[in-house]
Formats: sequence, C-alpha cells, structure tokens
Amino acid sequence: MKKRNQNISIEQLYLQNKDKVYGFLLLHIKDSFLAEDILQDIFIKLLRKNSKEKIHDVESYLFVMARNTIIDYWRKAATNHRIKKEFLQNIINDNTDYIDPFETSEQQTAVDNSIAKLTPQQKKVFTLYRDKGLSYKEIAIKLNLSRNTVRNHMIASRKKVKEYVARHNLLNIVLIITQVMPF
Repeated sequence: MKKRNQNISIEQLYLQNKDKVYGFLLLHIKDSFLAEDILQDIFIKLLRKNSKEKIHDVESYLFVMARNTIIDYWRKAATNHRIKKEFLQNIINDNTDYIDPFETSEQQTAVDNSIAKLTPQQKKVFTLYRDKGLSYKEIAIKLNLSRNTVRNHMIASRKKVKEYVARHNLLNIVLIITQVMPF
C-alpha cells in the first residue's frame, strides 16, 4: 500500500491512524464498543480495497470511510427508531393483526388498570380516541377543548399507559423466571 511514496504495511497504517480515526468515530457515535467495531470494519475494507487499486492518501481515505460509515449508522438508527415507534404506536392503538389469546386478558387488564390511573380528562380523551375512534378534532369539539389540548392529553395518556403496561409485563416476566428458577 502506498502513502506519500512510501511502502507501508496495513499494520503500520493501523498503528499510525487508529487513535485519530477512533476519536473521530467516538465523537460522532458516542459508543466506544461500536466505535471499535466500526474502526475494525474500516481497516478490513481498506485491506480489501488495497488488493484492487492503489490509494494515494490513505489517511484522508480512512476519514472518508469513517464519515460514510457514521452516516450509514445514523441513517439505520433513524430507520430503526421510526420502525420501533410505529410498532409501539400500533400496539397502543390496538392495530396489531396478531393477538396472542393467552396474553390478551392480562394485557387488557394492565391497559384497563393504567387507564383507571389517568386523570379524568385524560381518561375521557383516551377512551374517545381508542374506543369510539374519534379524531383529535372531533374530541376537541365534543369536549370543548382545543385540538392541541387533546393532543397533549393523548401524548400524556399514551405515555402513562405504555409505561404501566411495560412495568406490568416486566413484573410478569420476573415472576415467571422466579417460578422456573427458585433461589
């Protein structure tokens, strides 16, 4: 591999550039383990690239590879976050196609218990939306509230319901584990 008219091995390149590239990755990703993995991937790609063509400025090439990898990482992370958010939204809205009959009654009980803990206004808004299928605008008209207030009540109530159900399901998992593996 050539850099500035000198023959340098991949090991030498790694030793000369690993700290700078790692620091750059860590600055943008904020996860040391992931930054180390990406650093290794970059040097493996560089090694493969070396057998195909010559690279004139390896250090610049490494940082371009690091930048592109960071962009790919954040793009995938955003997509994964969006997918998870949509999935959780579908669960809250009961829009899932598959419902496990063994979990339905427990989950419904957890949801009902969480709704009972909402403020009276949040409970009205949440049930009108979920059970009656009314839009935010229709709920706002029916309860004489602004659409934004309805939206805020829905955000707060969904968060409370989701947290309660998550705690309830986690508790069930812990109970099952302790029954299977007594201490």
